[in-house]
Amino acid sequence: MDYSAGARRAGEREEEVGFCQITETMYKLIGNKESFAVEIDFLRIEEYNKQCWIKSRLWIGGNPIGLFDQDENYLWPFFSSLRVIAEKPEIFWDDMLAGLSCTEMFLAINPFIGNFDAYTKLSREEAEPYDHIEGKYRFMWGENFDQWMLNVVIEDSTCIFLWYLFRNSDGSENENYNSTKCFKVPLSEVQKAYKEVYAMVPKEYWER
Repeated sequence: MDYSAGARRAGEREEEVGFCQITETMYKLIGNKESFAVEIDFLRIEEYNKQCWIKSRLWIGGNPIGLFDQDENYLWPFFSSLRVIAEKPEIFWDDMLAGLSCTEMFLAINPFIGNFDAYTKLSREEAEPYDHIEGKYRFMWGENFDQWMLNVVIEDSTCIFLWYLFRNSDGSENENYNSTKCFKVPLSEVQKAYKEVYAMVPKEYWER
């Protein structure tokens, strides 16, 4: 099946048994790559469970995050991550993060990075100080984001995106946490992108 950029923009989709093909142009770049943008292409919807398949990528401060051309994924993980940031920004802040550098903040919200087994072995009392933060700022955008750990902290009306490429292109692991990057984006830009993605979701997806 041809999912090339030319085919997407021409709206050309071949028929496939068991899928509701999306025949109109459903590719869009929403936002500004140099600040915050969502790149998304709606591909098809499974007829039996109405799951929607997409290609997706985020652009944060000019940095592409997500393997857009190498993987296809369900809509829901990507959509739900974007939605909770846009609709519940107040839950993604802790006063202990004030004044921290990019790397310090990343390590503070991922206290067991590289050794999650240590967390699972803690007693209930030992784990309690970490329960309010472990995993709270980490999002599962989809399998095409598996090479990155992408966190979001929201202070007032500003989204602080923090990301770390923990798996290199050759499959080896990167343990240099000082390579963590961060970029601040107005929350309004993320909320605007979410609304535009929501408006694009094919109506068949909601008929589940």
